[in-house]
Amino acid sequence: MKIILSMLLLVLGFSTFACPDLSGNYECQYEDGTTDMTSVSNSGNVYTLTDSEGTKSIVADGQTRRNADEMNERAVCEGNSLIIVASAEMDGVSLKATTKTQKIDGNLITDVEVNFNGEIENSTQVCTAN
Repeated sequence: MKIILSMLLLVLGFSTFACPDLSGNYECQYEDGTTDMTSVSNSGNVYTLTDSEGTKSIVADGQTRRNADEMNERAVCEGNSLIIVASAEMDGVSLKATTKTQKIDGNLITDVEVNFNGEIENSTQVCTAN
């Protein structure tokens, strides 16, 4: 009985671990100086992002899916972060992009690491609450 109760508490403990609430409206400024309004909503582990390019849904369940850009994409929640890993290999070119997004002081902070054929570039994007 003690083992069953312990397992039940363990399962319930993991199921109450929620993905971070990243919902809100944000103004994002990009490295090239352009800005875009982005709206994020989420229900559990499903995120919906809407910007000038359209609407995209992300399911943070650890499953790999093929996205609209023909890349393999996997999203998970870790603590207060949404982590997305997208990768592709085409014509001998390897690309892997990892983003880690958190809501800090009402703003979205996204750390980005891009690995292009072994060349790694890091950047941070701040989207201000609007």
